[in-house]
Amino acid sequence: MIDARTSFKIRKLANPILFSAIALLIIALGLSFLCLQERGLRKQAGMEMQAVAALRAKELSEWHLARLADGRVFDRNTDFADTYRTLLSDPSNAAAKGRLLTWMSRFHEQYRYNRLLLFSPDGELMLCIPEGNIDDPALSALAAAPVGLDSVRFKDFYRNTSDSRIYLSILVPILEGINPGLLAMRMDPEQSLYPSLTRWPYLSSSPETLLVRIEGADVAYLNPLRFDPHAALRLRFNIAENPRLPAAQASSGNTMQFSGLDYRNVPVIAALSPVEASPWFVVTKIDLAEVEQNNQGTRIMVLALVLALLGMEAVGFLMLSKHWQIKVLALEAEEAARLADIEARNSQALNDINAKLEETVEHRTAELKTSNAELEAFAYSVAHDLRAPLRSIDGFSSILQEEYEPVLGEEGKRLLRIIRESNRTMDELISNLLEVSRVSRVELKMSMVDMRLLALKAFKQCAEAEAAADFEFALGELPMAMADDILMERVWVNLLSNAIKYSMRSPVHRIEIRGYLQDAMTVYVVKDHGAGFDQRYVDKLFGLFQRLHHSDGFKGSGIGLSIIKRIIERHGGTAWAEGQLGQGATFYFSLPRRE
Repeated sequence: MIDARTSFKIRKLANPILFSAIALLIIALGLSFLCLQERGLRKQAGMEMQAVAALRAKELSEWHLARLADGRVFDRNTDFADTYRTLLSDPSNAAAKGRLLTWMSRFHEQYRYNRLLLFSPDGELMLCIPEGNIDDPALSALAAAPVGLDSVRFKDFYRNTSDSRIYLSILVPILEGINPGLLAMRMDPEQSLYPSLTRWPYLSSSPETLLVRIEGADVAYLNPLRFDPHAALRLRFNIAENPRLPAAQASSGNTMQFSGLDYRNVPVIAALSPVEASPWFVVTKIDLAEVEQNNQGTRIMVLALVLALLGMEAVGFLMLSKHWQIKVLALEAEEAARLADIEARNSQALNDINAKLEETVEHRTAELKTSNAELEAFAYSVAHDLRAPLRSIDGFSSILQEEYEPVLGEEGKRLLRIIRESNRTMDELISNLLEVSRVSRVELKMSMVDMRLLALKAFKQCAEAEAAADFEFALGELPMAMADDILMERVWVNLLSNAIKYSMRSPVHRIEIRGYLQDAMTVYVVKDHGAGFDQRYVDKLFGLFQRLHHSDGFKGSGIGLSIIKRIIERHGGTAWAEGQLGQGATFYFSLPRRE
C-alpha cells in the first residue's frame, strides 16, 4: 500500500506534466479558434467579392446590350437611310442635312452620347453632333473600310490618337452593300461607365472593381484603378509571367474566388466574372491585409482569454499542491498519535518514553495547527488577491506582472507586455478619435491672429519637448490671418513638432517658415530637411491614422496631419505637401484673406 508521503511525491511529479498538458491544450484551442476565425473571414470576403463581381458583370452586360439597342434605332430607320442617300447624292441639300441633324440632335439629347458622327462611304465626316472640329482617326478608318460591318457593332475601348482620350463607340451601318456608310455613336467612359465601376457597396479602404480583356498573351486593364488612376489601356501584364495575378485568371475561365497578387504585387482575395456577350471580364478584389485587420480585436481578446485561463490554471494547481501538503502533515500527525498510543499500551516500563513521545506529539500538533492557520491565511489571501484580476484583462495582467513576474519566464513577460500595450494603444486610439471629434465640433472664435508670433510660440514649445535647441529656425514675415487662435496654434504645433521629429536624424537641422499672398488666399509654408516622404503616397499623408514611416523609426499615432487638415478646412482653406525621401518635406496651408 502506498503511504501518504509517497502519494504526495507521485502527485508532485505528475502535477507539472498535467499542468503543461492543459496549458498546451488551452493554447492549441486558442490558436485553432483564431485559424478558424481567419479562414471564415477570408471565405466571407471571397463570397462578397464573388457576389459583387457577378452583380457588376450583369450590370455591364445589360449596359452593353442597351447600347446596341440604341444603335438599332438608326439601323432600322428607313427614313434616316433615305435622307442619308439624298444628302450623299446632293451634299448641298440643306433640307436633308437639317433632317439628319435633327434626328441626331434629339438622340444625343436623350441618350447623352459624347458625339454622334456620320461618315460617308469613303470615310469622310459629313455631320457631327455636337457640331465642331472633331478628329477620330480610328472611326474614320472604319468608315472607309467597314469590312464585315453588316449590322450594329461595338467598337471596344480604344485611345483616340488626336486627343489621347479613351472612347467606346456603337457602329451603325446606314446602307446595305460593301460601303454602307457609318453612323458612329461615341461614348466617353469617364462619363457613362467608369463612375459605376468605382462605386462600392460599403465603406472600405482597399476593394476595387477592375474591367479587363484578353489581348493575345496579355491581359489589359480598361478602367482607372484606385491605386493607379492612369491604368486604363496603359497597364497590361503577360499572363504566363504573372499566374497569380487575379486578372490573368480570365484566360483560364476561373470564375471562383481565389487568392493572388494584384497589379501592385499586394496579396488580395479576388473573384472574376465574364461579361456576357462582350470580351470583358470583371475582377473584384480586396487587400488580404484589410481582411486580416478586421480580426485584430479577436486576436487580442483570444490572447487575453488564453492568458487568463493559464493564470487560473496556475492558481488552481498551486492551491491543490498546498492542499496535499496539508493532508500529508495531517496524516503524519495521525500516525504519530497512533504510535504513541501503542507505546502507552505496551508496558509500564516505557512510561518515560511515552511521556516524551506525548510531549513530542503535542509539540508537533501545535506546529501543525500553526501551519494550518498559516496555510488557511495564505489560501484566503491568494483567493482574494486573484479574483480581482478576473474582472478585467488589464487588471489581471497588471497583478500577474506585479506579483508573479519572476515565475512567468521571458515569453510570459512578453505576452503580458503585449496585452498591456494593446490596452494602452486602444486608449490612445480612443483619445485620438475624441480629439478629432473635438476639433471638428468646437465652435470657431475668429479674430485677427499674428501668425508670426504664433509660429514662434509653437516652435519654442516643440523645441523644449524635443530637446531641439540646435535647430536653425528661419522665420520669415507671415501675413496676419482671420482665424481661431487656439486651433491655429494647434496647427503650428503639429507642423513644427513633425518637422523637428523627422529632422532629428538628418545632418541639416533647419526649419524654414514663410508666407505669401496668392489671389484670395494667404499661403503659409513650413519646410524641413529631414526624412521626407515618397510623393507617390501624398494622398495618404493627411488621412486618419495614416503613416508613411514605420512607427519603430518615428513614434506617433498618424493623426496630427489629419487634425491639421480638418482645422484648415473648417477655416475654408486647404492643406497639401511636397517631399522626397531623404531630402525633406514642405507643408503648405492656405487661409482665405479677410479684411
